[in-house]
Amino acid sequence: TVINDIVLESDHKRRHWYYIVSGNDNGLFSINDNGQLFVTSQLNISLQTVYFDLTVLIHDGLQEYYCQTQIQIIKTRTWNNFVCPKNTFEWSINEEVPLDTVIGSIMPNLIEANNVSRNNHLNMKQINDLAMTLSGKDSYPFKIDQQTGVLSVIDRLDYETQATYLFNILLNPRNNEPLINLNCNLTLLLHLFNINDNIPQFQLDSLQLTVNENNRYPLYIGRVKASDADDKNDHHLNYYLLNNTNSDILVDKTTGSIILFKTYDRELISIEHFLIMVQDNNSNESLNSTGILTINVNDLNDQPPIFDKQMYEMNISETTKLDSVVLQVVASSRDPVSNGNITYSIINNNSNISYFKIDSNTGMIKLIKPLDYEHEKYISFIVEAIEENMSQNIQNTTQTIVHIYILDENDNYPHFFEHYDCELNENLLSQNICTINAFDQDNGNYLTYHLEDPNNNFNITLNGTIYNLKMFDYELDEIEQNVTVIVSDNGQPISHNSTFNITIHIKNLNDNSPQFEKKALTLIYFSYPSVNTTLYNFSGMCMSLAIGEGKNLLLLLIK
Repeated sequence: TVINDIVLESDHKRRHWYYIVSGNDNGLFSINDNGQLFVTSQLNISLQTVYFDLTVLIHDGLQEYYCQTQIQIIKTRTWNNFVCPKNTFEWSINEEVPLDTVIGSIMPNLIEANNVSRNNHLNMKQINDLAMTLSGKDSYPFKIDQQTGVLSVIDRLDYETQATYLFNILLNPRNNEPLINLNCNLTLLLHLFNINDNIPQFQLDSLQLTVNENNRYPLYIGRVKASDADDKNDHHLNYYLLNNTNSDILVDKTTGSIILFKTYDRELISIEHFLIMVQDNNSNESLNSTGILTINVNDLNDQPPIFDKQMYEMNISETTKLDSVVLQVVASSRDPVSNGNITYSIINNNSNISYFKIDSNTGMIKLIKPLDYEHEKYISFIVEAIEENMSQNIQNTTQTIVHIYILDENDNYPHFFEHYDCELNENLLSQNICTINAFDQDNGNYLTYHLEDPNNNFNITLNGTIYNLKMFDYELDEIEQNVTVIVSDNGQPISHNSTFNITIHIKNLNDNSPQFEKKALTLIYFSYPSVNTTLYNFSGMCMSLAIGEGKNLLLLLIK
């Protein structure tokens, strides 16, 4: 038995040789080339030495290493002659037995395997000192008595949940000898006997059968099904119709097939119920259950579908987002039971169809193209509903008209006309310098005007007429006055504004007298000048005229 591994930690991978150089006086131990320390002879209770201090030499061909290991011999009662039964215990018991029901005992097998009556080295007391433990996931419904080795039931056993249990019984000395491991595992295989304890049950969906009206007969319309947990294959079940006084419907006793011997008219009978029973064939005690067999009569699809409205009308905003659902059309079958698949389509072959698409299954109409009230105020198209029954090879259609009214939204900014000539004479308070005009593509908006002037020299009426609050002097003030006009469309829920910069030109008036540079002038000549001689050049200046306009002055000699 290997009792220890001697390992030399080294960076190189050379071969190592191991030797016990001291402490092995009795020659009980040896070590192999893998560093495994093992026992070479039987350890018995008569040993005088119980502690061994071994020195081990390790050589790798270049260097020598030493290590010490201590071994303690624990003296205890010998179990060497104990015989562990090797055969598998295979027992059987009925399912659903009461709790604490005894299944069997392993004690007779232990006594027989160890030949207690004739073996002098092992007696009954040693067997009684065994600790018995159940091991394995299948052991949870059982317990074992430590004194008698009796296995009993502590939880429900259901054949339909689990039919066999496989687990182990571990045998070891009791707590006073904790270091002894007998390595004795008894394998136990337990089989459950199935008993007739489950009532057969119908599969509920098999009790719902359908048939088209005006059917021919005899006609197979389906098969009722049942299952029995006690019979995995359901081979031993019989079916019976109860309280059936006529022969219009029959059930096959073995297969559960339902056969009709009559024709249904849905206008007279739309649904019919029958009491049916299933019974197992257990020879001891049969169990049964009942269910309601329902036969539903299908109506043939002979009427076109009908829309819930003769005409659909809807108001939507021009700002509706793309892929929004704007309307749902709904059509239903005129037959008592809708037996066709109704699909929808838009059939108009014009440009309006490009604004919308329809879900063929739900009738949801979605917007796929942006709306513009200023471009399109009203859209109409036709929706067709098709009810198709492939099994009956029937298709019925109907149509309805959809009117979509586009609601105008304040989605456009007001615009100014391109050019304005605004002029103001000096020295004048004017009520109408110029009128600003703007336009808005949105319908119904009322435009109002505001003016921004940092000098507060101008203002504007609500209808766009600019007027001045100050009289200007061409010779003293700036002749170009810049203002900003703001127009608001007063729309709801959001008002949009636009701005326009305007220059007002101040016009000059002849409001100033010309002035001589000098008030008086004396000319002195010391001789008579000749005719047409220039005596003096008068330079006049008019305060109200721009530079260069002095040549237009008329000079008169008045005295």
